[in-house]
Amino acid sequence: MQRKLGAILSYINVIVQNGVYLLYTPFLIHFLGQKQFGIYQLSSQIVSALGMLALGFSGAYVRFYWIEKRKSELHLSRLNGLYLLIFCCSALAAISAGIILMNNPQAIFNTNYSDGEVNAVSQMLMIMSINVGINFISSVFNSYILACEKFIFQQSRVFVSTLMQPVVIITLLALGFGVVYVATVQLIFSIGIMLLNIRYAIKSLHMLFSFGKGQVKLLKSISIFSGYILINQIVDFINNSVPGLIIGKVLDPVSVAIYAIAIQIRTVFYQLSVALSSVFVPKMNELVMGRDNDGLNYYLIRVGRIQYTLLTFILGGFIVLGKEFLHIWVGEGFELSYWIIISMVLPVIIPLSQNLGIEIQRAKNLHRFRSVVMAIFAVMNVLLTYLAVLNWGVIASGVGYIVGIAFANIIAVNIYNQKVVGLNMIAFWQNIIRISYVPIITTFGVLVFKSMVSFQGVSGIIYIGIAYTTMFSVLSYLFSLNDLEKKYINELVYKILYFRKRTTFNDDNY
Repeated sequence: MQRKLGAILSYINVIVQNGVYLLYTPFLIHFLGQKQFGIYQLSSQIVSALGMLALGFSGAYVRFYWIEKRKSELHLSRLNGLYLLIFCCSALAAISAGIILMNNPQAIFNTNYSDGEVNAVSQMLMIMSINVGINFISSVFNSYILACEKFIFQQSRVFVSTLMQPVVIITLLALGFGVVYVATVQLIFSIGIMLLNIRYAIKSLHMLFSFGKGQVKLLKSISIFSGYILINQIVDFINNSVPGLIIGKVLDPVSVAIYAIAIQIRTVFYQLSVALSSVFVPKMNELVMGRDNDGLNYYLIRVGRIQYTLLTFILGGFIVLGKEFLHIWVGEGFELSYWIIISMVLPVIIPLSQNLGIEIQRAKNLHRFRSVVMAIFAVMNVLLTYLAVLNWGVIASGVGYIVGIAFANIIAVNIYNQKVVGLNMIAFWQNIIRISYVPIITTFGVLVFKSMVSFQGVSGIIYIGIAYTTMFSVLSYLFSLNDLEKKYINELVYKILYFRKRTTFNDDNY
């Protein structure tokens, strides 16, 4: 029940987070201006590098939770104590790095930035660095909550924070406060979430800590395992943030803002993928411990089909209506974001549909190969991005990313999963190919329809959106869904109709 409700709440949070962001971003751009918005995004990208000070340990917790818990509660408490020490040290390192960044802004910016802009970023870097430190400490307790599969608390907390934070920030901006206060509000909310995590983990889940004997040996085991997760985090930082830093160094804040909007839309696809796969992390570790490879393949294909269908539905909708959406959402000056988004999202759809495979690799301690391959192509990404941006501007910012995704994630990792990890990637691809016809036909069909009929404004977007959604849904049900998926859909529709019928009946009696 926790896993099912957790998955539902996770998707609700993704929808709410991005719905809030859609409303929130235009306000930020309006109150801050395109330049200040670009500076805010650049500061966030710089500080995101500090997340790597976690050294990959956060991604290793669930696996070692299961290993130590099977031994005894004492072993588990030693794991918790070790993690608390590690992340307190990481928090201090993040804050120290923030002090260094704050006092050396000239190492980051070129002459296109005014003294006032550099000063604002210096303050934000310090505040955001403290925020990273707070999140490090909070992650110890959040990892324990995740391992205990208490998804309802976890997702409910995120939901409330997602709704409240933008309201406070927009209110302050409307009252005349500047961009520094945006970072300050985020810090205050992070402290609140940390306190909630601590209280729930210790009081409700009885999280225990112990220190001393056996922790050095445990640290060595975790360090070896998490070292490759750290490489993954470095790769993610390079792929997600370094292009923005290159654009900020080579071009100007406006180009950073254009790229930031593209990255934010791309992030939606990552969130939709992780929203489902994250709730299966404890289950994957449990199946690996039980040597149930058939179960792993079952979940990989089942979850992958859902992820692929959802992601292609969103991507197709953006291809059809993305230009109009961006114009209404952020206004003039972001036209290039449309093409950057499509070029970066299209190749990553398959890897995002295989996210559960990453968790299976980690559970089997077979994640080294992927980390090394991704690191090689991340370096190539930096070189290609720099040359492309230097010669062709912000429109070419995704070239290195596209090459890396194609060769590393799609080709190399799929072969490795089939040959070494023991996953049936041939069956996975057969399923993906069978359900690919619907998004392709629907997207091109609606594009042709759109070119033949004149629709304008918000009403036009709604009409085209309804046509696209209807066509995609009907064709998917008829030609893509398997019997089990159709059964779930039928049961869901029946429950909705039954609930409405029962509610209407009760209202009539009343």
